[in-house]
Amino acid sequence: MKQRLRRSSAYWLLLASMAGLLVVLAGLLPGLACADFLPMGTGQLSWYTSQVDNTEHAYGIYVPAAPPPEGGHGYPAVFHGHGYGWGVSADFSEWQKQWAEGHGWVLININARGPNFYGGIGDVAVQEVVKDASLRFDLDPDRLYFTGVSMGGTGAYRQAVLHPDVFAAAAPVDGWTDYRLWHKKWYSRVDAPDAIEEFRRPLLESMSPLFWFDRLQWGALLCMISGRDTVVWPEEGLRMVRALQDAGDFDVQMVLNDNAGHGGSNDLQRIYQFFDSRRRLPNPTIFTISTTSLNYGKLYWGEVNRLHLLGVGGRLRVMARSRSVEALTSNLDEFRLALSTSPVAEAPTVEVWADGFPAYTGPPRALSFTALRSPRGELIGWTSAPVETAPAPVSLRKRAGLEGPLGEALEQPFLVAYGTTGDAEAVERHRREAEAFCRQWNDFNVHAQSVQARPESEVTPAELEQRSLVVFGTVESSRLLRSAYEQTPVPVEVREGEIVVRDTVRGDRHYRGAQFGAFLAYPNPLSDFCTYLVVCTGEWATHADGTARLGLGYDLEKLPWAYPDYVIFNTDQAQLPWVKNVNDKPPVTCYEAAYFVEAGYFDQQWRTDALQEPARYDYQRPQGVKRLHVGETKQDGAGARAKVVDELGQPVAAARVTVDLGDAARSAVTDEQGWAVFRPAGPGDFTVLNVMATGALYDWRLDVLSHSGWAQQGLAVRPSQFVTALQGGEAGEVQVQVANLGAAARTVAVELLPPSGRLQPAVQQLRLAPGETQTAAFWWHPHDLPPGRYPLVAQVSDAAATLSRTLLAEIGPPAPRLVVMGVQVEHPLGLNQLVVKAQLANAGAQTATEALAGYVMGLGLALPPRQVQAAPGTPVSLEWRVALPAGSEGHYEARVYVQSPGGSTKTCAFTLP
Repeated sequence: MKQRLRRSSAYWLLLASMAGLLVVLAGLLPGLACADFLPMGTGQLSWYTSQVDNTEHAYGIYVPAAPPPEGGHGYPAVFHGHGYGWGVSADFSEWQKQWAEGHGWVLININARGPNFYGGIGDVAVQEVVKDASLRFDLDPDRLYFTGVSMGGTGAYRQAVLHPDVFAAAAPVDGWTDYRLWHKKWYSRVDAPDAIEEFRRPLLESMSPLFWFDRLQWGALLCMISGRDTVVWPEEGLRMVRALQDAGDFDVQMVLNDNAGHGGSNDLQRIYQFFDSRRRLPNPTIFTISTTSLNYGKLYWGEVNRLHLLGVGGRLRVMARSRSVEALTSNLDEFRLALSTSPVAEAPTVEVWADGFPAYTGPPRALSFTALRSPRGELIGWTSAPVETAPAPVSLRKRAGLEGPLGEALEQPFLVAYGTTGDAEAVERHRREAEAFCRQWNDFNVHAQSVQARPESEVTPAELEQRSLVVFGTVESSRLLRSAYEQTPVPVEVREGEIVVRDTVRGDRHYRGAQFGAFLAYPNPLSDFCTYLVVCTGEWATHADGTARLGLGYDLEKLPWAYPDYVIFNTDQAQLPWVKNVNDKPPVTCYEAAYFVEAGYFDQQWRTDALQEPARYDYQRPQGVKRLHVGETKQDGAGARAKVVDELGQPVAAARVTVDLGDAARSAVTDEQGWAVFRPAGPGDFTVLNVMATGALYDWRLDVLSHSGWAQQGLAVRPSQFVTALQGGEAGEVQVQVANLGAAARTVAVELLPPSGRLQPAVQQLRLAPGETQTAAFWWHPHDLPPGRYPLVAQVSDAAATLSRTLLAEIGPPAPRLVVMGVQVEHPLGLNQLVVKAQLANAGAQTATEALAGYVMGLGLALPPRQVQAAPGTPVSLEWRVALPAGSEGHYEARVYVQSPGGSTKTCAFTLP
């Protein structure tokens, strides 16, 4: 049943009388009826229905009796975000109402689902209110503003950065901008105040406006900072101001009140005056999109559609000139430009340059651009194609609205069900977990008992087509879940007493035991992958005595930055200790990540990719983060043991290690010497499933021994490079390292088993002294294998043991013959020109003739094609001289490239004083 706040009969009589008066006046004063029959000149509550969970919510609004300003497109409006908690109010101060009447402004108090900090479902609510109020109260789309204090200040920062195309200006007062401060202040573990769980880094960065400040180029920001604030440290606002000022060309102002405490800098008069002269720029010629989430990839007439490395921010900077558009990208594999609605829409022909490569020439239209990359991932060009007007066939690929993480599934229409086909105990457990989640969702996000858990038998096919399904159950206990798993191989399989992670790279991991639970979000096969399937099973203790067990609804405030695409947790406190949170505020009574034994993101095709997180670490190299691996395993009278060490071989304490003992999986925490001990240990071998630690990354590629049998057989096998990059059609070297862990010398045979092609040599013999490590090198010619990733099996054997390890080969397009070895840029003194020089070499066996061209990024200067002929091994130089446009001071980059498809390319960064 839909719930509303109780209203008195006097209110309804007043509303009826005012509505009648408005009807009469509407005929005399056209436009007065735009206020949706709310009495003008008074504050009232206005209600809307959220499409996410079909619940009703209110915002407070003051519509002035005065008309909107002349020359505009309706009423300017200020959205006010309240502080932490839940607040629905139509109260406005006398000064605010006088301003509204004097300037013809609408005032709105926004709740946005309470304590969500205007992110996640809170951001969805803000946009719902903007849409509802704009349609009903004739708001001017070019004059919408946002302000707030504390949590409302955080919302002002977030809305300004995420939606500069919606809000012309924002004035945050004492809000958060950088998770490295607010997470440490409020959410970090007592024993690790400066550390985070590495799987959370992309989520925390996405919630930090400081990381995406360059989106704000055409917005305006007034930062109100209280110097003695102990709730939100002043450095939160100061970091944002410094970033914008250092970048230059941003409309940012700061008011720093040195002696004010939290909220003491809220000066509405100064804020409203700042807003009064700001207007939205709806179609700029230059703008930047930076994001880790495709949901925020669309801005103005550009759109980020695919990141190259998931979890790392992507960036698209677009610059339109009279008949050309330049796009500069970072970590992108696909973007779109709506040229037909851009500032170059009237040009008969448009040239598009992407990262210095020619990407399109033709009439302005909507285009999609896809990156061309070498086997090592280097960008070697862009190709364009028209944007399809008809719906494309459904493909299982991450895209806006269906890319994860788990919290995103609860920002879209969803329903909650529980499995009913298991035994009575399982059905009762899932019903209890589902109802607990609904109760927590309603208490936190609705303040009414609206969302209800239903038995899955009541879910209709039409509902599955329209809404994401949050199902509490397992394959055995849920008919819907079983049907979904039958239709597609979901990479995390949730069973009764076992969670299975399907992984072609590391090998499947089986978390056997009733103590393991899981949450995951995946495209729903039952809706043709158009909505989400969220699978939930299990709860952990939130009290030190093992009571108060909660699951997905444990702390919904953290939902946007708590869970990646999937998490697996161990609920047994005898295996993993309870860890108290620093703030100890209900309902946050523990740091739930202490129970997580695996957490991660699916790849672009929604598959498990064990290389993804190590690759992100290699790219970002976050400061202070340890890289862990399993350095040793033992199995003796003391039990099964695994030692965790860092890159220097030093032991790591407080790491959570989970092992497969054959018949069951167990978790344990490492001691000061880095050992995790598991008792009782079975007679067979055991395998390390995963290692997790706060402030660290488990780089399984470095494992010397993650399987106890290796230690018993006295050998270790590891690739020198886990992924070997090869050019298509050419042979490449693959190396395998073998270590003798025993006390006696031994001779082993090393083989490499490729999927196809020719291998030289077929087998290598290594004579290993005790403790010695040697490398066996093979030359593999893959023949005509198309570009892609292929598994190679390295097998090591002697009379006593046979071990194998899978590694990967990444095959790309054929290698170019003419290679650009280097690029230089000179600015001759006294001349208004650039000199771009390129050095080339012929890497082939025959004379090569190629055309080279280039582009100076940021200045829009094309280097015309030049024909080059080079004999094998003969160096060649080229030179271009181009005139500089006026006012060219700044940092730029020049690119030279071979024009043939997949041709060689190099860049050179330079600065013009």
